[in-house]
Amino acid sequence: MSQTWSYTDTYNNADAMFQTWSYTGSHVEADAMSQTWSYSVSYNITDAMIQMWSYTGSHYVADTMSQT
Repeated sequence: MSQTWSYTDTYNNADAMFQTWSYTGSHVEADAMSQTWSYSVSYNITDAMIQMWSYTGSHYVADTMSQT
């Protein structure tokens, strides 16, 4: 089983709020399960507040479970 997918969204509010964010992930399963995914978001408010952050993680499962 092999599956790759991505999702992007853009939100714009006339109240001077603009937000864009995207989510991409890939999932590959064989004898063991291996999953990698990343999440990034960008948030900008014209009220002089700018915030950007991103999160990436990987999860691997074999005979024993280990998570990073």
